[in-house]
Order: sequence, then structure tokens, then C-alpha cells
Amino acid sequence: MPRQQMHQTNEEGIIYNGKFLGNTHRNTLEFTERNVDANELKWECPPELGVGYFKKIVLRSGFELWFSSCKYHEKTKFVSCESSLGLHFNFVLSGECRCISEEQSSKFKSTEGHQHIVYFPYDSVHEIYPYQIFSDVCIVVKPELFYSLFDRTDDFLDCDLNKVTSREHYRQCSVITTEMREILQRIIYCNVSRSLRKLFLESQALYLLYCQLAQWHPEKVINERPVYHPRDLEAIQQVKRFLEKNLNSKHNLSTLANLAGMSHTKLNRCFKEIYGLTVFKFLREKRLVKAHELLGMGYTVTEIAYQLGYSSLSHFSQTFYRYYGIYPNQIRRQ
Repeated sequence: MPRQQMHQTNEEGIIYNGKFLGNTHRNTLEFTERNVDANELKWECPPELGVGYFKKIVLRSGFELWFSSCKYHEKTKFVSCESSLGLHFNFVLSGECRCISEEQSSKFKSTEGHQHIVYFPYDSVHEIYPYQIFSDVCIVVKPELFYSLFDRTDDFLDCDLNKVTSREHYRQCSVITTEMREILQRIIYCNVSRSLRKLFLESQALYLLYCQLAQWHPEKVINERPVYHPRDLEAIQQVKRFLEKNLNSKHNLSTLANLAGMSHTKLNRCFKEIYGLTVFKFLREKRLVKAHELLGMGYTVTEIAYQLGYSSLSHFSQTFYRYYGIYPNQIRRQ
């Protein structure tokens, strides 16, 4: 989600003076700004703070697309100032952060695999936890532009969302669906030519807004998210942690079901309800995300395929291509 400059002194006495800053408990560090083109800015994390970047693409006035992928050495805060206010359509791909409104009246966690529609009418603080890769995509739309997309706003939108016009706090949360993940992959790994890139990204961003808003359409029957017994929830989380720590191993559903202490049918169903993917689709995605990370670190395609437990180099390359729309050796050449 966007992290913008603040033009006043915060509670720790740090003045945000129009630059892109990360605030830890010890000091404030400035990100390096780089203009990609007239509509695209990128800020790179200072090495003292960690590794990663934030990127903003202005699709049109009042309509922005933000990306982030960072790993910090300590808990880091960013402040969104009033000049960046808008409706935030946020998708957390990995890690978690905590969001706190300026007046402390609202706080919540953004966690991996979840998507949010959020509006803070005042400055808000985003705390990102250390020693994790936090990655998200966020669409920020000014309320007046957002409402112009609909002919009859009151008939379509959640009635609480209409309170945004009177500057009231709003938030909705759900899991990232398979359809949303496919759109997010097309946005993140966009290979469209520069002349058509902005048009393509805006079309995909609007499609994401549609997917989110369709979940709260008044004509759609919406099921309440299931309430899980604490033992079942912990068992599902244990399976997730086990998969993340053993990406290079071969797994079968029966063994994982035994680990969770439930049938493989229940495991798959509950896992998908919580994380938006079945067990093996989740494992495949984690392997491919890790593969992309290792490519950026300089590992060869052969080394990565071996490390992540693929049966052959061709199987890894084809799986990578189906997910990202580009072969891993093409990323190496970039």
C-alpha cells in the first residue's frame, strides 16, 4: 500500500519533509527515488534498512497503481499523509503489516493472501514487521473518480462505502481469489509494449476493482466466512508453515492430512477457504515466487529447479512460464 511523505512532526519527533522515508525506532532513513518514466516512480530501500522497493504508476489523475516488495531488518513505519487520501484496494501477496489511523480509532492487520478495501479519512501509519518479505499491490482511487464509474452508486455499492463521501472510515476484508491472483500476476509481470502498457494496466486494475466489489453486490448471495475450531485453524496453519519450510520436498495429501489430523478432503476445503488456494496450488505458487526471488539473486535456472524439488528443468521452465508468462532464462538475461 502507498507510503507517502508527512508534513508535520510525528510522535517520535521525526519530520517528514517531502521525501519518501522509512521510520524505525532508532532513526529515519530515506529511500532512493528513481524516475522510470513520466508516469512511473520507484523508490529503492536503503541497505541500512533492508532490501526492496516501492513503485507507483499513475494511470490517470486520481487513479494510481502501487507495488511493494521489501524485507527489513527491524520494524519500520510509514505514514500516509492527507494528500494521498483515497480508496485503497489492497492485495497482500506475502508477509503482514499493521495499519493504524491517526486518531487511533481503527487498527487492523493486513496479512498474506487477503485483500482489503480501505478508506482512512485522516493520516494513517503502516507498520511492517521485520525479517519477512512483505509484498503487496494496491490500487488507490480518489473518491470522486471512483463514484464517477457508476451510474447509480446507491444501488450498487455497500451502503457503508457511500459514507466515504462524508469522510468516514471504511474497511472490508476477504481472501484473494484465484481469479484475482491471475489478474495480479498479469499486472506484476506485465510484458506489454511501452506504448500499450498504461492502457493494459488500467484495464487490469479496473477488472480487479470489479472482482472486489462484486463480492459485496447487494444482488449477490454472500456466505459468511466459516468459523473454525481453534484446533482446526492451528492445524491448517501448521500445514502451511510446513509447506513453506519444505518447498524442495515431495508432498502427498494423505501425509499432510495426517499432520493436520483431519481427512484430506477437509484439509483441502479448509485450506482453500482460509488461503484462497488448494494445498498444492499454494505449494506451486510458493515455489514459483521463491524461484523468481532466487533468479533475482543470481542463481542459475538449473540450480533453482534442483533447490525447489522440480523433477526436471523442462518441467520447471514450463510451470514458470504458465505462471509468469515468461521463461526463467529470459529473466536471467534481463
